[in-house]
Amino acid sequence: MLRAKDWPATPLGPVTEWPEALRAVVRITLDSGFPAAVWWGPELIQLYNESWRQFLGSTKHPQALAGRADQTWPELWSFIGPIIEKARRTGVAAGAENMPMLMDRNGSLEEVYVTFTYSPITDDRGSVLGIQNSVLDTTATMVAERRMALLRTVAAETAGARTPEHACELAAGALGRSPADVPFALLYLIDQTRREGRLAGAAGLTAGSFAAPQVVDLINGGSVWPLSALLGDPGGHHGGMLLDGLTGRLGGLLAPPPAPPGALPPETALLMPIAAGPDDEVYAVLVAGLNRHQPFDEAYRGFLDMLAGQIGATLALAHTRHRERQSLDKLAELDRVKTEFFSNVSHEFRTPLTLMLGPLEEMLRRPGDAATNSGEIALMYRNAQRLLRLVGTLLDFSQAEAGRLRAAFVPTDLAALTTDIVSMFAGAAEAAGLKLTIDAPPLPGPVWVDPEMWEKIVSNLLSNALKFTWEGGVTVLLRPVERHAELIVRDSGVGIPEADLPYVFKRFHRVRDARGRTHEGAGIGLALVDELVRRHHGRVRVTSRPDSGTAFTVWIPMGRRPDSTGGEPAPAPVGGLAESMAREAAHWDVGARRDDEAAGLDDPSVLRDLPVRAFSEIRVLVVDDNPDMRDYLERLLGAAWTVVVASDGEQALRTARRDPPDLILADVMMPRMDGFALLHEIRADPALAGTPVVLLTARAGEETAIGGLLAGADDYVVKPFAARELVARIDAQLQMARMRRVSERRFRTLRDASFDVVYRMSADWRILQALDGHGFLADITEPTASWLDTYIDPADQPEVLAAVNAAIESRGVFQLEHRVRRPDGTLGRMLSRAVPLFDDDGEIIEWIGTATDLTGVRSVADHNRS
Repeated sequence: MLRAKDWPATPLGPVTEWPEALRAVVRITLDSGFPAAVWWGPELIQLYNESWRQFLGSTKHPQALAGRADQTWPELWSFIGPIIEKARRTGVAAGAENMPMLMDRNGSLEEVYVTFTYSPITDDRGSVLGIQNSVLDTTATMVAERRMALLRTVAAETAGARTPEHACELAAGALGRSPADVPFALLYLIDQTRREGRLAGAAGLTAGSFAAPQVVDLINGGSVWPLSALLGDPGGHHGGMLLDGLTGRLGGLLAPPPAPPGALPPETALLMPIAAGPDDEVYAVLVAGLNRHQPFDEAYRGFLDMLAGQIGATLALAHTRHRERQSLDKLAELDRVKTEFFSNVSHEFRTPLTLMLGPLEEMLRRPGDAATNSGEIALMYRNAQRLLRLVGTLLDFSQAEAGRLRAAFVPTDLAALTTDIVSMFAGAAEAAGLKLTIDAPPLPGPVWVDPEMWEKIVSNLLSNALKFTWEGGVTVLLRPVERHAELIVRDSGVGIPEADLPYVFKRFHRVRDARGRTHEGAGIGLALVDELVRRHHGRVRVTSRPDSGTAFTVWIPMGRRPDSTGGEPAPAPVGGLAESMAREAAHWDVGARRDDEAAGLDDPSVLRDLPVRAFSEIRVLVVDDNPDMRDYLERLLGAAWTVVVASDGEQALRTARRDPPDLILADVMMPRMDGFALLHEIRADPALAGTPVVLLTARAGEETAIGGLLAGADDYVVKPFAARELVARIDAQLQMARMRRVSERRFRTLRDASFDVVYRMSADWRILQALDGHGFLADITEPTASWLDTYIDPADQPEVLAAVNAAIESRGVFQLEHRVRRPDGTLGRMLSRAVPLFDDDGEIIEWIGTATDLTGVRSVADHNRS
């Protein structure tokens, strides 16, 4: 480069006439691997090495070689000229680190960052002969750090956004404070219903101005920003849309204030759609102005993609928060409405229940009534009383939640009242084989309580203790502690897992898989206890260890009267609730021992008009934790079949494994092992897997029924049910099971007698239920839904499916020759033929088919043709 230069024609003259100092410094500069240049003499004539040449770009070289520095760098001279002059004047080096500049080296101003030094070149007398310039381009590093800082700022400042609009506002604020890479930004939220974009954030432009309209029509367009074209272009959803010529479109645009001198306003903007995923609906658009002095390369585009992604994530999170907040508000309102509804309904239930209980009680008092002697009236009365108690509990709880529960505090002999309540549970404890102990010495003085509420507190705690205690006993202690009366109900029962302890007083919480005498209950008893104790300005706590028992401790203030908004009416009679709960608790164990007097609600005559096949050798296993329901079902179904009963899933599983039944009728909600767990165990046991299972549940709803059927149940019956319907469904399941057994025997006979492949398909051909490949195909050990990919060559699958659909539609014969995969991985050919098997109603139960190996025959035929 230097040799080719016509040096005599330059201000420096021939090289041979250069001063020794110049030749020496040029030699050092050319040998340096670092970008360096020499500016010589008063006119600062330039000489530079190949590394320094990069700063000249494509337009300043080779003219810059031996040219004047001020003529080469006119766009920078106002900035670097004084620095150079100072170094020449003082003889002291000067420079700067990571200095931003606008440099024209390719025909346009480019933003660059440089670290440079200007070092004086002196002679022996100290006179400055020129300047040596060393420089390093740090643009890539500085711009990358600046962009990453902006991304961090946007992420930090938008982290707490409450709504999508708030997120856009915060993002725009962060972008407005760092406009170097995004001179202006607009964020539009897309309203797909109104088909418009609403401005939610603006930086660098005035919101509502011509350049930043508040609303953009997505149908008719007409805005300076073509959002409709962007969203209507499938490719635009991914790459965005570049829009050039902004100064002509908008007019009046200025470069952002921190820009270096000479900076120009943005000329291009990138419109970027924001969506949760590449195939999801666009919910926002970012309009980002581009820095005119930065090349729009992969790094710039990658930064904008990350910015849009960050804003998109923030919008999604803000939208989620907003929805959650709306959901919480809706749930709170729903909770209020539900509580109001429960309160109203509970009141409405009391009247018909009273009209039922009154006549039933009168009928029980008639000693000569045959119906009473049969136990039917007693059963109805007992369950009506239980329903009334549940309604009362629900009413109390709803009133407490609504803040309408009023207490009537009166000075009470708490020891005597507690003893009376506990004594009512003596029979229940005896029926359960448990020891009930009460230690309640007189307290120093009366305690201000609501006697009816105290009865509910003690009765619920006692009932809970008896329910989950199988051995040992229950102890009730009442004693004075400092300024309080302390009630402790301690049992030796199954205990509560540590993970459940914080939730025992939460409404509707129930400990999963707890071993209780019954699974019945609404899950609000302990929550009601907590509410009632708090109404007394007291506290209740629980301590427990699994398999070691549980202790509930209640503290009630003594010596002062709690605030009461309910006045001082006469206390309500005490004993009715405790007596009802104690009688129900006693019946848990009486029912388990089979109370023959509590027969059924329905007469077996319901079977007379049904085409039920009564076979005493058919065994139906009935599983329900409610003794009344067990007795009813045993009596109802016993008229046609032999009925065996079990009180929970574990007992039923042992019974079924010992003597497999023909059908299992099981309640869903039971202690120890519920109906779904029992169903899982039945289906997992090869000896019982084919047993029909019908589930009973009190949970109504299509989703619940679908869940039961998907879990593997053959049928799903919701309580309350009609006796005729239940019997008909069980009979249908028994008939289908019998037909399946007949079909299986036929299949085994056909399989043993045939040399061909024999198979069974479900009615819709989704499940291959059995296949004996006779060495030609791989046998299956259990039903499979992947038979098509396992056995059929991919090229033949469409033809096979077409033939299957045609056979199903015509309800006729399936026949097709096709290729199959053999056990060794090779392809074979077979002729497959299957016929449908119908039930008595003409519905297809399954398909039975055979397949003949044609591999050898086709090979010979192909050979002969060739």
